[in-house]
Amino acid sequence: MKTASRIILFLLVFTAARNATGFFSQAPTQPSAPTNGPHSDLVEMVRPDLSNVAPAIQQQIQAAQTKLAEVLARPDSSPAFRGDTFGRLGQIYQAYGFDDAARAAYANAAKLAPQSYKWHYYSAYLKQRIGDESALDSYKSAQKLRPNDRCVLLRLGNLELAANHPDQAKFWFVKVMAQPNSASAAALVGLGKVALAQHRYPAALKYFEDALAREPQASSIHYQLAMTYRALGDTAQMQKQLEARGDKEVTIKDPLLDEIDSLKQGKVALLERATTAMNEGRFADAAASYREMIRIDSDDAIAYRYLGVALAKSGKRTEALQSYERALQLDPNSAAVHFSTGVLLIQTGKQDAAIEHFRQAVRLDPGLVAAHFQLANLLMRKGEDLEAAREYALVVNADSRNGFPRPLARCRARTCRARRKSRSPHRAIPRTESAGRRFRGRRYSRYDPGRTGSL
Repeated sequence: MKTASRIILFLLVFTAARNATGFFSQAPTQPSAPTNGPHSDLVEMVRPDLSNVAPAIQQQIQAAQTKLAEVLARPDSSPAFRGDTFGRLGQIYQAYGFDDAARAAYANAAKLAPQSYKWHYYSAYLKQRIGDESALDSYKSAQKLRPNDRCVLLRLGNLELAANHPDQAKFWFVKVMAQPNSASAAALVGLGKVALAQHRYPAALKYFEDALAREPQASSIHYQLAMTYRALGDTAQMQKQLEARGDKEVTIKDPLLDEIDSLKQGKVALLERATTAMNEGRFADAAASYREMIRIDSDDAIAYRYLGVALAKSGKRTEALQSYERALQLDPNSAAVHFSTGVLLIQTGKQDAAIEHFRQAVRLDPGLVAAHFQLANLLMRKGEDLEAAREYALVVNADSRNGFPRPLARCRARTCRARRKSRSPHRAIPRTESAGRRFRGRRYSRYDPGRTGSL
């Protein structure tokens, strides 16, 4: 991290208050307490380089730095109060990604206010992110202050699991499950991973299935199920789970991390809040955040794109198409926006226009399998079987992990070829519909024209 200067903050009593700039740029003089006191060994802090952050964020950080300088200059401020002031500065640093400075602030906060749970927890969390082994001790210090806090128990379990200590991990996950109304998907996944590591495959299967039932959107669980089925020798189920897997992890509802998010200002904060709202199905709230981003920057193509998604999810198709149109004016080479526009045009019955957008999407991003599939569907409907068969072939030959209905694409490709050979576009249609219905259940309905919810 770039640094403008280094500052050393000692727990010293100053003879007079001084302004923030003076405090951070100069070492204190004339301490009224000896430097070998119990808190003279505070951690050195690095002043972050704020030259590339928005003015409002600069002001927020500088105000917190000023507050710390003022508190440290007051002879009557208690160690706990000073520790909490260090911690609040650390929270703001963490909110904007200045993790080095935040870790130092939290270390000082935990030293000065050792009975404050949150400073131990934040310190541990940031240590965990960089793989610092001392994160375990910091989490344990926090857990001693709140023995039954679900978040710290889950963090401890996951750390022990990552360190290949399944028995210790199981201890913490079991403690989570023992809490009233705390049977979380995260704890169930942890117990499933422990059981899998210990070759208790039926138990692992039960844990993972229960976790998925509690949190169906956590698509990463499918991979754990696939590994369990492989261990059980069920290759068919293994393949099914691999096709369904994704990268959405189980959630750990963490009030302290939410507190960090609430401190953020500017477009980054709005984007994160909007993303959370989308994941929770609060589409109107997400749209409000995206509109606020556009108010800050009227040329933000990404904000217009995601506003379109939120509006489409809310059923406001006309407004969504307008938002996508503006996004494409700002960024004509966005394959994702062309695809989303095509999907909405299908739903509004404008199939020819949808075809053009899907063509643009696959031209800009040949690996966008969803666009190939939708384009093939529309071409097949129009009787353009040769091109449709080519598009279906691309879906069939794509990476099997993309989750697309390869059997349905393969079936439709054959039908297109058969119709072309027969020279009668209508002769093979009954067979097509019969074959297609076998794949048009819950698993594949989202890929059919006019039915897709993928925006």
